[in-house]
Amino acid sequence: MKRMLIVLASIYLALILAACASNKVSPLIIKDSGLEPEILEDDSIVYKIEQIILTKGFQNLEPKVEILKRDDGFRLLASLGLVETSGVNIKDINKINNEINIHVENQLNSYGNQIAIPQILIELPNINLRSIENYTLNIINENYQPIKVKLSANEAISKVNADFQIATNTSPDIDIIKKGDSLLWKLNYKNILDKHNPETPVVDMAVTIDANTGELIESSKEFLSALIDEGSILDYIPNDYILYMKDAKGTSDSKKSTDLWIYDIENNTRELIYTTNSKIISAQFSPSLDSISVLESIDGANRLYVIIKDEIKVFRAMFDSSINPLIARWKDEENIYILSKSNTTSSIYNYNIKDGTTDLVNYMYADITGMQIQDEDVILTIKDEETEETYIQMSSNWINYKMKSEGYSPSFINDKLIGFLKFDEEADINRLFLLNMEDSKLYSSIDLNVSKYFEIDENTLGIVSDNKNNNDYTFHKYDIENKNLEEVANISSSQAYYDSEREVLYIDLKVPFESSKPQIIYSLNLDKKVLGNPR
Repeated sequence: MKRMLIVLASIYLALILAACASNKVSPLIIKDSGLEPEILEDDSIVYKIEQIILTKGFQNLEPKVEILKRDDGFRLLASLGLVETSGVNIKDINKINNEINIHVENQLNSYGNQIAIPQILIELPNINLRSIENYTLNIINENYQPIKVKLSANEAISKVNADFQIATNTSPDIDIIKKGDSLLWKLNYKNILDKHNPETPVVDMAVTIDANTGELIESSKEFLSALIDEGSILDYIPNDYILYMKDAKGTSDSKKSTDLWIYDIENNTRELIYTTNSKIISAQFSPSLDSISVLESIDGANRLYVIIKDEIKVFRAMFDSSINPLIARWKDEENIYILSKSNTTSSIYNYNIKDGTTDLVNYMYADITGMQIQDEDVILTIKDEETEETYIQMSSNWINYKMKSEGYSPSFINDKLIGFLKFDEEADINRLFLLNMEDSKLYSSIDLNVSKYFEIDENTLGIVSDNKNNNDYTFHKYDIENKNLEEVANISSSQAYYDSEREVLYIDLKVPFESSKPQIIYSLNLDKKVLGNPR
């Protein structure tokens, strides 16, 4: 019994001693609090350089450090200002009080430097976003000083635009170079309108000015275009004719007349063929080019006229019933398909220009908004009354339809393919689709924001895309068989027509400044035209 009491007393004493032992906690029982480590008082900071670039984006020349928030934390973007350099590197990053200093070394070499804005993307893996926002971020120049100029890039552009009266929707390519003791801004403009040269309206221009004094050092122009006439293009026969309209001279706004002209591309001549006091809605050459259909509107009523080209003879189409033609399309040399509508139906009529007869082809209880014809095939664009969206249907007999697809602006590409546009909401672009006519299966789609497309030959499409961010357009060629897209030229308008024999674009442009010629047609020489730098 006595021995048992001694054992119990020993255990009790051991427990008391354990309770009075040191209060240090064993590392084995430390738990993660979930808090990220703060910036330590130690001067040195761990960093990782993700990227170094020498940028030519001269919008902001002042050195600065930005915090870029990301899903995985943040990065620092250090822009070092304007520097003559071949590269840069970080020597150290440290903390003094409430400031974080990024120590940068500039690198020069004997065989070539450039003036640029070095930018360094930096990761600080041991620092959280909450901590970094409480500190002042500094760039410490170890062996260089940023270059100062009196004229910023934007000021240089504004000065040149004002001095040369430049009309352009886009910014020039810009660079800065060192010549002797001088710093020079070099501006290269692509596809700009020259107000002082109406006969050669579109030019490329290069200008060099002193970055401190603003003095013009040199300038040059390359003439790329030739004015054809004022007006708007209505129809184009590739490589042969342009059919266009323009306001008749000597008419007032109250008595405005419109002239219809033909431009003969081969002979470089213009011919006035028709004048009207009504508004011209559309005009189109017949397949043989012997006749021209003209659809006019006056006081809400439309009229169809036919011009016999060689005779300059005009007659009005007189219909057998009350028809208000909204669309007119040549079916063949003697027949024109006409769309007319009532409250509930859309009717297609055939008008024969030889005997003046009108026959009903078909009618539909639908809102037809477009019609394209190739031989016996017709593509209709139809607006859905409930959704307000449009879809296309194709038929060879007005009874059986080979396809039905949501879209608009359809066109026959060749004997096998049709094209149409469809708005892609996610990408916010008008995407071009090509379908096989026989089985309605997708052949290809072109990932551009397409404004206009047309057949160049059996295997080539011309495509004009809208560059939303740059306020201009790009003309492309698309190889249908190889599905290859080629950029050809940046242009100022979506209304472009291609001449494959002369490597020329004919462009219909609304002039973006006050002018005695508010709408012009000009030719753009693609042999001289090159694309600007990628943007």
